[in-house]
Amino acid sequence: MLSWPRSLFWSLTASIIGVLALTALLQVLFAFVVVEPIVRARQGSQAVELIASAAPELERVARAGDPQLMVPVLSRYQRLAEGLLLAFKPVDGPVILPGPQGRHSRRPGFARGERRPLVKDLSVLARQDVVVDGRPIGEILVYRARPGIAISHWLPLRWVFLLPLSFIAAALGGMWIFRRLQRRISALEEHARAVGEGDLGARIADPGDDELGRLGQQLNSMTASLASARAQLDSMESERKRLLADITHELTTPLTSVRGYAETLLDGIVDVDAEQRARYLRDILHASERMRLLIDDLLDLARLEGGGAQLQLESLDLVALVRNSLERHRSRFESAGLTLTFASTQEQLAVSADGRRLEQVVDNLIENELRHVPSGGTVEVAVSSDTEIAQLVVADDGPGFSADAVAHVFERFYRAEASRSTPGSGLGLAIVREIALRHGGS
Repeated sequence: MLSWPRSLFWSLTASIIGVLALTALLQVLFAFVVVEPIVRARQGSQAVELIASAAPELERVARAGDPQLMVPVLSRYQRLAEGLLLAFKPVDGPVILPGPQGRHSRRPGFARGERRPLVKDLSVLARQDVVVDGRPIGEILVYRARPGIAISHWLPLRWVFLLPLSFIAAALGGMWIFRRLQRRISALEEHARAVGEGDLGARIADPGDDELGRLGQQLNSMTASLASARAQLDSMESERKRLLADITHELTTPLTSVRGYAETLLDGIVDVDAEQRARYLRDILHASERMRLLIDDLLDLARLEGGGAQLQLESLDLVALVRNSLERHRSRFESAGLTLTFASTQEQLAVSADGRRLEQVVDNLIENELRHVPSGGTVEVAVSSDTEIAQLVVADDGPGFSADAVAHVFERFYRAEASRSTPGSGLGLAIVREIALRHGGS
């Protein structure tokens, strides 16, 4: 239900009706103030000219003594008189009008020969005596053909009725147009209300291509962006909760160990010899180191993801950097019973990168291989280049990942089922991914 004071539809409808009414009023005022005096002056001049032309001819035919001979003369001049009426009023006898049989009039105003309008609402514009042999036999008169305003003869009667009909048609047309606009604006209002209530799936159906349509398209685009942002926020919130749960889980195990060993050492009930004390202290040290590494990795990953860790770019040889990093770990591979190989398509490969971060990438990948490849396996590391992109490939003949696990291996704290018992923070590959992304890679 539209309320009058606050409805745009009724406001626009009232506005167009008001404009139409004001326009009609101005037209009427213009007609009366400007056109009416001009028409009156024109009719007066025309009446004087008609009498001046018709009087000599009427005097000529009057000498014949037959009043009917005046009818053709009056009729001929009547055809020239736009909006005027010619008549001959003899001194005695009926008034002679132009037309068939002279249209003799015996109405009271004519028969008495009074020098006034034929009827009370017709005004005389001009008159002149018709004189034959020095004696007036009557007078020729020119009247305004219609009573009232002079411009009425310019406007056919049907036009007078068309004016209010046109006004009504224009008002109805305006209401129809504004009704369509009001429906579209209501759709925009309903969309805004739905979005305000949290329904980011709301869309404006077929908004169109005009100004309101483009506004609807922008609202749809904005709502889609809000929905995407909300989904991203929900995902980030879920990720935050999962991260807190993972951190809690990762820290709980070493903290429990530290607490247990400390309580045992402090509890005087249980006898602990020097060898057991030393073992407990080593376990406490190992657990604290594990927590330190976990916290360092978390801080490092947070800086990389947040853009706080600035890269120190320099020109370096990627082949030499990878080879040197592998040599540092070769003894560990030998101790684990693993074979480590390195290959490169080029002797040197110059890249612009942060050397320390690239070493961190190689170290994390190597640590991952040492944890998961069983003894007797082979790890192959290769460096190559494809146009402007340098590639580092680490492959092994271990059990690998399942198809489901491949999509998650670079997520924080993710561990495949087979590696849940393997030591590690679960952040190494996530750090590798962030460093690669910061260098514009993948």
